[in-house]
Amino acid sequence: MNSIRIDLGHVARDLNLPTPSVERTVALLDEGNTVPFITRYRKDHTGGLDEEQIRSIQFVVAKMRQLADRKQTILKSIESQGKLTPELANQIQNATTPKRLEDLYLPFKPKKQTLATKAREQGLEPLAVEILEANPAAADLEARLTALVNPEKELATSTDVLQGVGYLIAERFGENAELRGRLRRIFHRSGRLVCTKVEAPVSQETGESGERKAESGVAVAIAPEAPKSEAAPITAEVPAIEAADPATEASVVDSATSSRRSARTGTLVVRAFQPSPIRP
Repeated sequence: MNSIRIDLGHVARDLNLPTPSVERTVALLDEGNTVPFITRYRKDHTGGLDEEQIRSIQFVVAKMRQLADRKQTILKSIESQGKLTPELANQIQNATTPKRLEDLYLPFKPKKQTLATKAREQGLEPLAVEILEANPAAADLEARLTALVNPEKELATSTDVLQGVGYLIAERFGENAELRGRLRRIFHRSGRLVCTKVEAPVSQETGESGERKAESGVAVAIAPEAPKSEAAPITAEVPAIEAADPATEASVVDSATSSRRSARTGTLVVRAFQPSPIRP
């Protein structure tokens, strides 16, 4: 298995910098030189790159090397299982993000005991494959299910067999790298966060009403009672990750902290989705 090399030309294109300057800068960094030293005393080597540009090179190259190391680990793992094909190896080598790489590795990653692995041990995988491939052998599904009934394998009825086959089919879809990538892009582009204001019932201990607590911008729901308010949900578009507002982040973190504290008492607290100013 060939080692994976880092394409510094790709780094240069991403950062819009000359490739020779990037190559010489990486060589200086690999020799143990610090960024301030390179910036001040090695301008003739870097082509006059400033500190920010050198740090950008350092950051991108470090991430690419981490990705390359992970690729090597994954290739060795799949190869040891005897399941590495030329096509899969090429997909792994061309993966440009950690998420894409892990999606490709997911079907081959050692698994803990799951409902799908149990169904596989019960011998239900061939039927799951037949259903996925629309094999004529599975045309009479009821007959195929009945034939696989085996109380010794905890398959007492055809319903148990069908449920096990469903676990295997769900696993197959869940481990499909292309499907996971498309769904991730769809949710990132059109995902919504929906919050519903819920009025709390009158507390028997303090006598405080939900209206009084709502004045502070906090909606309180006492589990396990169902929400009593019919107020319209408050819907907010999920902003792009890169454009997150620090004030909004602080509010969300505060909400998460409040939720964790209240979990011990069976009360869920959700703060209104209104960014509060960050105190200096």
